[in-house]
Amino acid sequence: MKPVEIEDFVSKIKALTADLGPSMTDDNDLMPTLAATESNLKAMDDAKESSVLLVILTVLLLPLTVYLLYRGYYWPSLIGVAWVGALIYYRTNERSMSVATLREKAKIAALQPVTKINYLLAAVQQKQERMSLMRLYNYAFWPFAVFMGQLILNTDLSSITLWLILIAIMAANAVFWYMNYKPMVTALSTLKQSLHDLQYQLIMQDTHSTTSAEEE
Repeated sequence: MKPVEIEDFVSKIKALTADLGPSMTDDNDLMPTLAATESNLKAMDDAKESSVLLVILTVLLLPLTVYLLYRGYYWPSLIGVAWVGALIYYRTNERSMSVATLREKAKIAALQPVTKINYLLAAVQQKQERMSLMRLYNYAFWPFAVFMGQLILNTDLSSITLWLILIAIMAANAVFWYMNYKPMVTALSTLKQSLHDLQYQLIMQDTHSTTSAEEE
């Protein structure tokens, strides 16, 4: 997502989070807010962006690995195997999280806001898992992609220089992700906590109503 889009998403989530206070238990007020939350979560392009990033890294890493193996370097094979394993893990985790989210979506009942909240919590969890994985993959594999490309372009650099380049890329990548995606991660965490608080409030209210009805 572009920085402007991230800021827009964060501002919307903050506004919705303010509306999701523990005192909100009226369905007439609650359901539209939950619907708006769902709409904003669906508008996130994190799944598309993750797919694009995975494709770009695959196109870079695997050919570079093959070429360096041809040139007589054997360590790039470890990077290639690690990337294939990372892709498999991403697909497995994504499928598992998607199934969990769809299961919660199937349980939504019109007159039971808690079921809608459970679905939204599953959706937030999926996005958090996806962003955590992509952050890890960026930290781990982008430096090696640039490192291997540099090795092909200039073979006269010393090992110390190459390692300094690798460390500099890691640091720049970490700063980029922190500056651009930290607000979104924080917004999702805040939204998740607000949904948990609201869920607890609704469950306690329902329990209190049931107990009062039984006593009468």
